[in-house]
Amino acid sequence: MCSDCGVSLVDSLPAKAKAPGRSADHEPPVAAWRGDDPVAFSAALAALEAAGIPAKEFSRHGQFAQIFAIQPDELAILVHPDNAALAQQVIRDALEPGAPGPQAV
Repeated sequence: MCSDCGVSLVDSLPAKAKAPGRSADHEPPVAAWRGDDPVAFSAALAALEAAGIPAKEFSRHGQFAQIFAIQPDELAILVHPDNAALAQQVIRDALEPGAPGPQAV
């Protein structure tokens, strides 16, 4: 309990999501999403950003496209392996029919 404001304190701060790229264990990033729909691609990226999950986007024009075997007209979103399961769930939820889209201003 904070002596100044009375708010409950925690034992430790939540772990921060790891950025894609080579980790200390030399784990390459993994694809959390692949496809050719630019609207779904943008929605998936926005959902990951809103969830605080760092991601890298690749397309056939990306400098590493051949390394990750990205086909022509294919888009991919790469994440750190530790974040893959959560990222895939966030993307599934965002692309689910009827999921709320970006708010118009």
